Amino acid sequence: MGDSLYKSKKIESILDKYNFKVKSALNVGCGGALHKSVSEPYFNKGYNMIGVDISEEYLKQFSQIFNTDVVQANVMALPFRSNNFDIINFTDLVEHLHHPLLGLSEAQRVLKTGGVIILTTNNHCAFSLRCINPLVFVEKITSLYYDNILPHRTIIGRWMDFNFYHTEFSKNEITKLIKAAGFEILSFETQFPRSNMGKITKLFKKLPALKFMCSEFMIIGKKK
Repeated sequence: MGDSLYKSKKIESILDKYNFKVKSALNVGCGGALHKSVSEPYFNKGYNMIGVDISEEYLKQFSQIFNTDVVQANVMALPFRSNNFDIINFTDLVEHLHHPLLGLSEAQRVLKTGGVIILTTNNHCAFSLRCINPLVFVEKITSLYYDNILPHRTIIGRWMDFNFYHTEFSKNEITKLIKAAGFEILSFETQFPRSNMGKITKLFKKLPALKFMCSEFMIIGKKK
């Protein structure tokens, strides 16, 4: 919940900073009540936002909370015409897609030219307590420049009683994916939302290389 509130504040600051002209918005993987705080900044701005998810329960919650339309669909086959939306929320989603490029390409397709996507995803090179081991720390630093140094990624996540597909991306990997999908990167921020290593992460965020050992990335992409 703490990370969601942190993300909500970041999205709010992005919307205030860029003041996007939005007539139609899409929240892909809207997540219902689970992602309520992440969705709120868009509705607080008065955006007309449609929720998309594969979960009927999440869609029901999203519709009830925000009194808006919802569509049950797979992100890799969005049931909307091309060039339809001004902004898409794509937070905590791309790491769950078996074909992330296809999902991002679909988001790009339904965006209007000049439309934007706000995306967050986990960092495969993130700092962790394992970095107390000097060898692990050196491996992490090296992996910021050479992806083939990275250890094999975990592809199965677990939350409560659910097992699900979950992976991570390095800075280089997610940058290539976003550009390959047809986006220009407007902003690439590193996020250290977890508070249990507060002093360390504050230090890392100020250092040019180590800031990319964040826990997640927050990226704004613009459709070319």
